[in-house]
Amino acid sequence: QTTASASAAAAAAPRRRPPARTWLPDPAPWAQTRSCVRLLPMASTTKAAQADHVQHAARRVDKHAGLMRTSIDGGNLKEALKHALAMLHELRTKHLSPKPYYELYMTVFSQLDSLEAYFHHTASSGKRTARELYEMVQHAGNVLPRLYLMVTAGPLVIRSRRMPANKVLKDMCEMCRGVQHPTRGLFLRYFLLQKTGTLLPEEGSPYHGEGGTVEDAVMFVLENAVEMIRLWVRMQAAADGKSKKRRSRERLEIRQVIGTAIDKLANVEGVTEALYSEAVLPALLTEIGNSGDALAQEFIFDCLLQAFPVSFHLATLEPLVAAAASVVDGVSVRDLMTGILRRISTEAGAAAGSGAEVLDALLTATREALAGRGARIGGAAVADIFGAIVGFAASAYPGDLAKVDVVLKQCAETVFEGREANAAGQDAVAQLICKVWEPREGDSQSSSSGAMSAAGAAAGSASLRDRSAGAGAAGLDAKQAALLPGTAGLLACLGHEQRRRVAASLADALATQRCEISTVSECDAILRTLSPLLRDEDDAPAPTSADSAAFAAEQRNVARVVHCIGRGAPTLADQYAVVCAARKAFGFGRTHRIVYTLQPVVVRLLEIYAAGVDADRARATADSKASPAPAAAAAAASSGAGADEEAEAEGEDEDEEDEEDGADEGAEDGAETAKGESGSAKGNGRNGKKGGKKGGKGGKKGGKKGGKAASTAAPAPAPAAAAAATAASAPAPGSVPAKTVLRTAHETCAALSSAHPHAALRLFLLCASATRDTRFCYNFLTEALVLHEEVPESALQRSSLLATIGTIRTCGPAGMGEEGYTTLATRSTKFAAKLLRKAHAVECVLACARLFWAVPQAGVAEARPGFQRAPETLKCLTKALDLADDAIPRDPAAFVDILASYVYFFGLGCPTVKPDLVLNMVTVAKERISEAMTDTDEANAHLGAIIDHINFCREQAASVPAYAAWASVKL
Repeated sequence: QTTASASAAAAAAPRRRPPARTWLPDPAPWAQTRSCVRLLPMASTTKAAQADHVQHAARRVDKHAGLMRTSIDGGNLKEALKHALAMLHELRTKHLSPKPYYELYMTVFSQLDSLEAYFHHTASSGKRTARELYEMVQHAGNVLPRLYLMVTAGPLVIRSRRMPANKVLKDMCEMCRGVQHPTRGLFLRYFLLQKTGTLLPEEGSPYHGEGGTVEDAVMFVLENAVEMIRLWVRMQAAADGKSKKRRSRERLEIRQVIGTAIDKLANVEGVTEALYSEAVLPALLTEIGNSGDALAQEFIFDCLLQAFPVSFHLATLEPLVAAAASVVDGVSVRDLMTGILRRISTEAGAAAGSGAEVLDALLTATREALAGRGARIGGAAVADIFGAIVGFAASAYPGDLAKVDVVLKQCAETVFEGREANAAGQDAVAQLICKVWEPREGDSQSSSSGAMSAAGAAAGSASLRDRSAGAGAAGLDAKQAALLPGTAGLLACLGHEQRRRVAASLADALATQRCEISTVSECDAILRTLSPLLRDEDDAPAPTSADSAAFAAEQRNVARVVHCIGRGAPTLADQYAVVCAARKAFGFGRTHRIVYTLQPVVVRLLEIYAAGVDADRARATADSKASPAPAAAAAAASSGAGADEEAEAEGEDEDEEDEEDGADEGAEDGAETAKGESGSAKGNGRNGKKGGKKGGKGGKKGGKKGGKAASTAAPAPAPAAAAAATAASAPAPGSVPAKTVLRTAHETCAALSSAHPHAALRLFLLCASATRDTRFCYNFLTEALVLHEEVPESALQRSSLLATIGTIRTCGPAGMGEEGYTTLATRSTKFAAKLLRKAHAVECVLACARLFWAVPQAGVAEARPGFQRAPETLKCLTKALDLADDAIPRDPAAFVDILASYVYFFGLGCPTVKPDLVLNMVTVAKERISEAMTDTDEANAHLGAIIDHINFCREQAASVPAYAAWASVKL
């Protein structure tokens, strides 16, 4: 029986536990029904036992759910509640670990939808009010099923608007405190969050205003989330020593439940920065600190960073950083800090727009948070933290290197703190410096959303530790970063191995980014950073054989950097000055380094020389347009006579300064050679020019010079042409004399000659090719021939001599003059004949034969018209035949090659190569093949091809004039 007092009590707020007798007509016998579930002790924890229990429990849930739906269809509310309670009793089990329990929970959750729909139908039809249903379900005997039914009916009360939403939400949240079992309580609150997520009095919600404020909505979700975190942490405390690892793994499997709660908190509409900083963040940070659980601290911190907008984090950097530095020992402060910085870097533009105080606040918060904790955290972790700050500064303030420099200086002060860091700390600092110029990774993967789903992030792939591993790459210009004072300050605190690593990274970055090192000061500063790769420093360890591959790779990177030196300089003179500064620094690298570094220096010098030649030609062309008559002669003479005069001046200057040890050998004309030679090979670049004019100078230091040295001076130009050439050869502003550049190139090549003669020889040939139209060419080729004797290996002697012969042939006598060309060709022939292996000697002598019968060829510089020496050509062929005959055993392939040369020169019209010589050589080749004791298939094939060629030429002799001479060659 109801009374007036009972009616008044019914009008009040819902009570946590209604009295035993209410307005219900009976004591609700359905509420006393017990489930058939037997509450047994904790069962086996094996996966098979867990799966078996879930399967049996799910069957019982389906059975009671079917009976509940039958009662619902019959309109029997009491029976429906009775079977619902029996179904919910399955969630009271102690047999399941968190993940299998979650599976059972989802099965029950899906069945409660039918009961909720029935409650809604009952209330809308007027049979029972929403409030009556809400109080009615609270008569269940067991707490857990009763609370599940209460949370199922509670949303109906909110939707009916008979009670304010905030009061109903608060009542349900407080009632859920009745379940303190970690697993059951966690999923009960998860159920509460799922059922009330759309009923909060947030902005834009129909329940906002009368149903409460945004603060009410936030406090409800926050309180529920905090309780869920506590229950989740208590799961670990309930485990014994042997099962702690297993329980941690089980907690990780259901972490999305916690992530969903924090994500819902971040997505409440109307949450402001003030509300976040004053209520939400302090509560979460307090819970993180009080939990004392490494797993909870790391995961909740990650969810907090990913769920809330970046602008909120920027406004609360100080407490956020302080909390990150105050976690328990099992959590990596480095990972938390880099996670913060990586998150705020996703909206670096917003950070930069808020002013420079963001970076200042970040540095201040970091310094205060790490104060006194550096030893516990470790130098490596501190360096990684500052590496992430560098990445943030580079993203938020692109192009502002001053801010990056401030971070680097702060890092040096914090990491070392007046003491030397250990090896790990120094390694981390070295990695930090390298990250300054390393390219940023995953820029396109950064989130642009202000509230990323923490549940998705939690259940997803990458953890905070994984994401922070690659944080901090700034992607700055390598040259500008290397010039920062902060970089130099950090390098000064590192050991040799760490400095070497930084230098190797910088060299690779400079070459990859194609930086332009345009001033001497920039070059000096960068080379100081690269110093561990350029010289043997005092603290460098002794090299080992295992370091050879790494050493070669590092030096190749340094060689790539050389091509950046001088680039971007305004004038050629500036480029030359920068390259010379680098050349001076490379000179301290000892022989095992200069073979890598000096070769690209020569290439850069030749580039400067070529640019100067092009500039002179362009200037001469411009002058010719202004004054056609005299300037035409100047244009013709500027690249020839002007350069030759420079070469002569260079030789005279060097002689007057006594820079050389003696004069070189005299010029050789055909078979005649000079009788005397100088005592030193250093002066061989000037033999042709000064042999007749200053022959006595060579005798001062190298002995008397015999014979007559031929002059290779070019004919004097006409007076008008000479005047024009003089005007054209006047140095332009910012230019550098060609002889100065080439002299430096010559000295650089000579520096390699003692330890690496083969490399020096190749460089001299390169210089000769670059100066083929001037008399400098002769100097470089002479040096190459001198170095040929110093090449140790037979195979290298062959390849170097063939390269020299090819270069002489390519250059031709146009620049060096006929006599200089003849001298070099004769000297090459002598070297070829002296090769140790007869096969190599035959090959090289045959190549020399082409020097004496030069004809224009496609892609090869034309010889001066008329330079054809038939007697010398035949001498080379005869010498090759003698060498082949002297070989033991004889190589039939060599005789076939000699025959091919006879056929070649006969076809070119060499008068000393007669038809009978060709026929005789065919006979000799056949005899040598028949006498051979080895496989001659290749030689026979080659001989057959030559004979076919001869026959073809004879057939064409009657109809084609070019083949007329072949008519006399009768096989």
